[in-house]
Amino acid sequence: MRRFRHGWANHLLSVWGPRGLSALWLFGCVPQDGWGESAAEASRAAPVNAPWTDNYERASVGPSYRATSSAWRVEQGRLCAHGSRNHPLWLLSPLPENVRIEFDAESATAEGDIKVEVFGDGRSFAQTTAYTGATSYLMIFGGWRNQLHVLSRLNEHDPRRLERRLVKGAREPELRPLRARQSYHFKIERTAGKILRVWLDGALLFTFTDSDPLRGAEHRHFGFNNWEARVCFDNLKITPL
Repeated sequence: MRRFRHGWANHLLSVWGPRGLSALWLFGCVPQDGWGESAAEASRAAPVNAPWTDNYERASVGPSYRATSSAWRVEQGRLCAHGSRNHPLWLLSPLPENVRIEFDAESATAEGDIKVEVFGDGRSFAQTTAYTGATSYLMIFGGWRNQLHVLSRLNEHDPRRLERRLVKGAREPELRPLRARQSYHFKIERTAGKILRVWLDGALLFTFTDSDPLRGAEHRHFGFNNWEARVCFDNLKITPL
């Protein structure tokens, strides 16, 4: 039901009025931004061929993204979500094969659970409670109630995923649970078309060499994601390598 086009939306608006569209948003049929653009429409976005930044100093998410949930908002110069339940906000512009992605993020509570996707298809979202059908690499920071940092491929529950178990009071910053309302800086890189590295506040969390890297038209997008915790993102910077 999420692939409504402008014609459908206009028809529903004329027949049901604003209440009809509100009901569709409530049941997740129409994303907040973009009205559920097709893959063809999304593919027309210019690729990231030069350094690209977004600091969210505006009133709304804007046309550079495709929301798959109405949970995504811009609030006080930050991109925020609460309860999107694995319905990401996708950047429409395709990524280069080798890239550096940086952003700041914080969780409003001690649950942590900051999540992003890299090299996904730019339109998918969870079809069930468990996000086992992703199209991307998934990075989850302070996931599972602030117990784990995770790097996984296509399935956040994959038993082969890379993970770091967090320990309260750990000396190493990469092993400490995330603190509520503390801003963290994240960096993700892919080099040589297959080597992924992930940093948190300058500490290397993961290095993963994928023998079958996610490439091609279905694996070219970056997305912010969220489960239940309220999280906010800022200062996105994407640099081709």
